[in-house]
Order: sequence, then C-alpha cells, then structure tokens
Amino acid sequence: MEFLTQGQKLKRLRVQLKLKQKDLADENITREFISMVEKGRRNFSRQNALRIMKRILSIAEEKGIGLDPDEEYIARDIKGKVQKYCIDRVEAKASFEECQELLALADEYE
Repeated sequence: MEFLTQGQKLKRLRVQLKLKQKDLADENITREFISMVEKGRRNFSRQNALRIMKRILSIAEEKGIGLDPDEEYIARDIKGKVQKYCIDRVEAKASFEECQELLALADEYE
C-alpha cells in the first residue's frame, strides 16, 4: 500500500483532470504555492486542503469524471490515511492475510 504526500495526491488528481496549476489557484491559494506543495516544499493548511479538494471534486463533476477520493483526501495526514485504509479494508471484510497486513501497518504508523 502506498501512502502519498499532499503534493503527490494533488498532482495526481490535477493531471487526471488535465488541469494546470493556475486552474486550481484562487485568491487564497496561488499557482506558486500549489507548485511548492506539489514539489513537497510546503503543505496546505487543513482549511486550504479542504478548499482545494472541494474545487477538484467540483471540476471533476463538471467534466463528468467520477473521483473516488473524499473531501478529506488531501487534508488527511499519514496516520489518518493509514487509519482510513484499515477501516475501509475491515469494512470490506478483509481476509486473514489482509488483517495481518493491517496489524503490521497499525504497528508501523501507531
């Protein structure tokens, strides 16, 4: 299982939607700041991560593209990502082997 940084997640979504950084910029989030986040030099505040994710989901809906991530996707930290992954797998009735993997992840990211 791969756990991505804010910048990696943002860039993947932006590329998937065929957007430029300036397409996501607004009065509070500049294109330059988006570039720094994608390069791993800066991180969004929780408020701005939620704001940009809502914008991404809105654009995807306008384009008729279904995205799996929720509004918390970019804002979620590594522990939050691991926790959500584990919960999703348990709810999907993970196999015994998957449960062992989930326990190992829980230990690693405790």
